[in-house]
Amino acid sequence: MQKRTSKELGEKTDEEIAIAVQKGQHDDFAILAQRYTQKLTKYTLRYVGTQDAAHDIIQDVMIKAHQKINTFDATRKFSPWIYRIAHNESVNYLKKHRSHTKVSLDTQLSLDDQRALADVELSSLDAWFERELKEQMHEAIGQLPDHYAEVIHLRYIEELSYKEIAEILDKPTSTVGTLVRRAKKDLLEIILKQNEER
Repeated sequence: MQKRTSKELGEKTDEEIAIAVQKGQHDDFAILAQRYTQKLTKYTLRYVGTQDAAHDIIQDVMIKAHQKINTFDATRKFSPWIYRIAHNESVNYLKKHRSHTKVSLDTQLSLDDQRALADVELSSLDAWFERELKEQMHEAIGQLPDHYAEVIHLRYIEELSYKEIAEILDKPTSTVGTLVRRAKKDLLEIILKQNEER
């Protein structure tokens, strides 16, 4: 069998690589791990609060994802599948470490994340966020309840669809839409309140 170059693998989609792993090209999983480790660490960090715990969880996520790769339906997108594993592992960690304090999302968002949030093509309300609220958005997200902060992160930082978020959170798509709408409404109220206090 001809050995493929890293460049050839790098040009393949997540789904194509996952199929190759399912067919026995287990070394190719390293490409998926490379693509998702940083993203999933950021996602997990908002649950567990420390880099060490997040790294431990992501190691478990990658092991489980590799072990369960044959359960991945290659007709669907890979990212919600692996995010679901990360979500479950984070929840399991919290159940085992109930006294561990969760860190709010705003402490984890980098400047790049904020720009990504502001630069996404959104509705008219989101367009207003883009123009007026870049500086305040970071602080406001941190004041949202965790379940709202999570959907905002998945929707506008990770740029996942409602359907993909629904798969990760194991909720109906309509529920995800409701959560996103309510989160955006709460963000607006938080920011307006901040402006009144200044």
